[in-house]
Amino acid sequence: MGNEILMMVIQWTVTAALGAIAAFLGARSKARKKSDEEAKKREEARDIGIRNLLRHDILQIHEKYMALGYCPVDIKEALEDSYNAYHALGGNGIITEARNDLLELPMTKPKHDD
Repeated sequence: MGNEILMMVIQWTVTAALGAIAAFLGARSKARKKSDEEAKKREEARDIGIRNLLRHDILQIHEKYMALGYCPVDIKEALEDSYNAYHALGGNGIITEARNDLLELPMTKPKHDD
Protein backbone atom coordinates (compact mmCIF):
# COMPACT_ATOMS: atom_id res chain seq x y z
CA MET A 1 0.00 0.00 0.00
CA GLY A 2 2.89 2.35 0.74
CA ASN A 3 4.23 1.92 -2.78
CA GLU A 4 0.83 2.71 -4.27
CA ILE A 5 0.60 5.95 -2.34
CA LEU A 6 4.16 6.85 -3.33
CA MET A 7 3.37 6.13 -7.00
CA MET A 8 0.22 8.28 -6.82
CA VAL A 9 2.19 11.15 -5.25
CA ILE A 10 4.87 10.85 -7.94
CA GLN A 11 2.21 10.82 -10.72
CA TRP A 12 0.47 13.89 -9.28
CA THR A 13 3.80 15.68 -8.87
CA VAL A 14 4.92 14.86 -12.39
CA THR A 15 1.52 15.85 -13.81
CA ALA A 16 1.53 19.12 -11.86
CA ALA A 17 5.12 19.86 -12.90
CA LEU A 18 4.39 19.18 -16.57
CA GLY A 19 1.28 21.35 -16.35
CA ALA A 20 3.28 24.19 -14.78
CA ILE A 21 5.98 23.88 -17.46
CA ALA A 22 3.36 23.93 -20.23
CA ALA A 23 1.66 26.98 -18.70
CA PHE A 24 5.01 28.77 -18.37
CA LEU A 25 5.99 28.04 -21.97
CA GLY A 26 2.57 29.11 -23.22
CA ALA A 27 2.75 32.40 -21.33
CA ARG A 28 6.30 32.98 -22.55
CA SER A 29 5.26 32.30 -26.15
CA LYS A 30 2.34 34.70 -25.85
CA ALA A 31 4.59 37.41 -24.38
CA ARG A 32 7.14 36.90 -27.17
CA LYS A 33 4.42 37.14 -29.83
CA LYS A 34 3.15 40.39 -28.31
CA SER A 35 6.69 41.77 -28.14
CA ASP A 36 7.31 40.79 -31.77
CA GLU A 37 4.07 42.51 -32.85
CA GLU A 38 5.03 45.69 -30.97
CA ALA A 39 8.50 45.63 -32.55
CA LYS A 40 6.93 45.23 -35.99
CA LYS A 41 4.62 48.20 -35.38
CA ARG A 42 7.59 50.35 -34.28
CA GLU A 43 9.56 49.28 -37.34
CA GLU A 44 6.67 50.12 -39.66
CA ALA A 45 6.23 53.52 -37.99
CA ARG A 46 9.97 54.19 -38.33
CA ASP A 47 9.87 53.24 -42.03
CA ILE A 48 6.92 55.57 -42.64
CA GLY A 49 8.69 58.41 -40.83
CA ILE A 50 11.92 57.93 -42.77
CA ARG A 51 10.02 57.64 -46.05
CA ASN A 52 8.18 60.90 -45.32
CA LEU A 53 11.42 62.70 -44.46
CA LEU A 54 13.02 61.47 -47.68
CA ARG A 55 9.96 62.51 -49.66
CA HIS A 56 10.08 66.00 -48.15
CA ASP A 57 13.81 66.29 -48.84
CA ILE A 58 13.44 65.20 -52.46
CA LEU A 59 10.58 67.64 -53.03
CA GLN A 60 12.63 70.49 -51.49
CA ILE A 61 15.56 69.66 -53.79
CA HIS A 62 13.16 69.51 -56.74
CA GLU A 63 11.68 72.91 -55.95
CA LYS A 64 15.07 74.57 -55.49
CA TYR A 65 16.89 73.18 -58.52
CA MET A 66 13.97 73.34 -60.93
CA ALA A 67 13.79 77.06 -60.12
CA LEU A 68 17.54 77.40 -60.74
CA GLY A 69 17.32 75.46 -64.00
CA TYR A 70 20.25 73.17 -63.24
CA CYS A 71 21.27 70.51 -60.73
CA PRO A 72 24.92 69.86 -59.80
CA VAL A 73 26.24 66.32 -60.06
CA ASP A 74 26.78 65.96 -56.30
CA ILE A 75 23.14 66.84 -55.69
CA LYS A 76 22.06 64.34 -58.35
CA GLU A 77 24.15 61.64 -56.66
CA ALA A 78 22.68 62.44 -53.24
CA LEU A 79 19.24 62.52 -54.84
CA GLU A 80 19.76 59.01 -56.23
CA ASP A 81 20.73 57.71 -52.79
CA SER A 82 17.68 59.32 -51.21
CA TYR A 83 15.39 58.12 -53.99
CA ASN A 84 16.66 54.54 -53.77
CA ALA A 85 16.12 54.51 -50.00
CA TYR A 86 12.67 56.09 -50.46
CA HIS A 87 11.75 53.50 -53.06
CA ALA A 88 13.07 50.61 -50.92
CA LEU A 89 10.80 51.82 -48.10
CA GLY A 90 7.77 51.53 -50.37
CA GLY A 91 7.62 55.07 -51.69
CA ASN A 92 6.52 55.77 -55.23
CA GLY A 93 4.37 58.12 -57.26
CA ILE A 94 5.17 61.77 -57.71
CA ILE A 95 8.68 61.37 -56.27
CA THR A 96 9.72 59.33 -59.29
CA GLU A 97 8.55 62.16 -61.52
CA ALA A 98 10.42 64.73 -59.39
CA ARG A 99 13.58 62.59 -59.53
CA ASN A 100 13.36 62.25 -63.30
CA ASP A 101 12.85 66.01 -63.69
CA LEU A 102 16.01 66.67 -61.69
CA LEU A 103 18.09 64.10 -63.55
CA GLU A 104 17.14 65.75 -66.86
CA LEU A 105 18.43 69.15 -65.73
CA PRO A 106 21.89 70.26 -66.88
CA MET A 107 24.62 69.93 -64.24
CA THR A 108 25.87 73.47 -64.62
CA LYS A 109 24.17 76.82 -64.57
CA PRO A 110 22.91 77.74 -68.03
CA LYS A 111 24.86 80.57 -69.66
CA HIS A 112 22.71 83.45 -70.77
CA ASP A 113 23.67 85.53 -73.77
CA ASP A 114 23.01 89.08 -72.64
